[in-house]
Amino acid sequence: MSIARKSGSSGSAEIVTLRAPDPDRDRLNSALEHMRAVMVEVAADGRTVYVSPSISLVLGCSPEDVIDQRGWVDVHPDDLHALMDRAKQLAHSGQPVKGTFRAQHKSGHYLWIEATSNLRMMPTGPCHTVTFARDVTEDVLARQHESNLLRESEERCRVISEATREIICEFDDEGRLTYVSPAVTEAIDFEPESLIGTTPFFLLHPDDVERIAEIFLKCIETGTPVRTEPYRVRTRGGGYSWLDGEGIAYRRADGEMRCVFVSRDITDRVEAEASKRALEERMQEAQRLEGLGVLAGGIAHDFNNLLTPILGDASLALMDLPQDSPARVRLQKIQTAARRAASLTHQMLAYAGRGKLDIEPLDLSELVKEMAQLLESSVGRQALLETHLQPALPAIEGDAAQLSQVVMNLIMNAAEAIGDAAGTISIRTDSFDIGLDTDQRRWLGDDLPVGSCVYFEVKDDGCGMDEQTRARIFDPFFTTKLNGRGLGLAAAMGIVKSHGGSIDIQSEPGRGTRFRVIFPASARLEVEPAAPLAATDSWRAEGKVLVVDDDEGVRDLARETLERAGLQVICADNTHQAVELFRCHSDEIRLIILDRTMPTRRGSEAFDIIRRITPDTPIILVSGYSMEPGSQRFVAKGLTGFLQKPFLPETLLAQARTLLDGNSHPDQKNWHDPLARSTRQGGGGG
Repeated sequence: MSIARKSGSSGSAEIVTLRAPDPDRDRLNSALEHMRAVMVEVAADGRTVYVSPSISLVLGCSPEDVIDQRGWVDVHPDDLHALMDRAKQLAHSGQPVKGTFRAQHKSGHYLWIEATSNLRMMPTGPCHTVTFARDVTEDVLARQHESNLLRESEERCRVISEATREIICEFDDEGRLTYVSPAVTEAIDFEPESLIGTTPFFLLHPDDVERIAEIFLKCIETGTPVRTEPYRVRTRGGGYSWLDGEGIAYRRADGEMRCVFVSRDITDRVEAEASKRALEERMQEAQRLEGLGVLAGGIAHDFNNLLTPILGDASLALMDLPQDSPARVRLQKIQTAARRAASLTHQMLAYAGRGKLDIEPLDLSELVKEMAQLLESSVGRQALLETHLQPALPAIEGDAAQLSQVVMNLIMNAAEAIGDAAGTISIRTDSFDIGLDTDQRRWLGDDLPVGSCVYFEVKDDGCGMDEQTRARIFDPFFTTKLNGRGLGLAAAMGIVKSHGGSIDIQSEPGRGTRFRVIFPASARLEVEPAAPLAATDSWRAEGKVLVVDDDEGVRDLARETLERAGLQVICADNTHQAVELFRCHSDEIRLIILDRTMPTRRGSEAFDIIRRITPDTPIILVSGYSMEPGSQRFVAKGLTGFLQKPFLPETLLAQARTLLDGNSHPDQKNWHDPLARSTRQGGGGG
């Protein structure tokens, strides 16, 4: 419908074309306005032929601003190329295309527009393009914000993962690694990239695979957090590192299950704890052995007090009997039994570390050779004794009698381990050097000095020992034999320790046992022989002697022995009485025999008091123990002699003669009981 109206003063008419109302178009425009969307129709030549009124709400311009214009919106330069590509795609395929781009608002800022374009078939002429566009700025900005947050979170996780020393691993539900943090390189020397896509259970210690696999399956199947006990992972170098950690499962946005484990390298802690446990065990063992040593030393001391009068009175009785007396045989048997008992006390003192050592340079190969030849007929008919002795070994410093006892003990133990079955006992000597290596020191013990060492070993192919037996073999009176008894290996250990040595054991049930006894090599080549004791059977002297001992048998033996030489003896059974007697007879007493260990005040207290009264009176210190290094303080204060119980009467007289005949400071190397030497020659117990 057209309406003509007059225009201007000229009276010319202007024709205005009015469109009839279109309810569908109005309804569409209303819907577009409420959804902040724009509908645009563009002709084939690029002119905009229609735009919905809602464009003013979206881009701030009116429809009149864009009608008949080429391009209904100002596109951001960075998005123009993509928009042109979509237009070409639409023209080529005829299928709808969709995309987002930035459009400039009339005020100058940019909005994010999501547009869907279709082709409209025209009754005549080329197709038009119809585009529905809506403002999605808020959605895009929200997604960008979320994306930024996600990027920041991922960056934060990356920094944490690379900075922490903990190993972060992600697994899929089949146990394949999908991520490994860089800390894995420091722990096991593998690059993270080399592990991605692998199932890393091949790196686990065989003993830990089943346990860790069960934990992983529990994490995946239940989704509950799990914790691993310490486990071992193989390093590139072939060793193992200790790890522990925690794991948790989660489901990704795409529905796939993942499991994340955070582990840490605890190798240093595990090794420190192992070292601590080993140290505690060594301390407990040392305390236990120390307690047993104190017990053994105390028993030996008291036993020596009993043996002193037995040996001494037997010796005095033999002096009194004629050579043809039938009682001499019985007394000699008493002496033999007492000497063997004295040998047992020497073993106990050796175990306690308080035994007297007759030190001399020794060729260990020669000593072992002599004992092997002596025992060859005793090891049994079935056992073959083989020796592999290294000639020209460095010398060691030791007591030949005590070390011979150790060799004998180990050979007899090896023979008993073989029993009646056919077997071989192999004895070997050799030398090696000890360095500062920690493992070697832990193996040999810290008592051995750095430098050259000499050893002998006794190896058998007998029954062997389990771990529990190995832990107890050095306990006094411990035995695996039905009729076993004695100190056995306990005494051997005491002897070896008193020589500054160490014993290493290797044994498994059914695979035999090897004992290796190691000693530090000596720098000395020879020692001076001990001076022979002077004859005392006809020696006579005058004067008073003070004998101080809490044991009546010892006092009686000393009194009778000295009285036979013409001396007058006064006795005291405690230090208080001894001091009072000395105060009363200090001008007459020529010699003091003083027991070091007594129940109340120690003999050392009486020694100090007597020396304050007079510094010149000779004093012989008597003890059930050997002359310990700590006793050297008595020498500095004027000690002139030492006797170890049990002693023989002739030994006491020899020292008394040396002191009373004018030498008040005899050579300390003769301050021992020749009983030890006679015991070695006469045969001691084991």
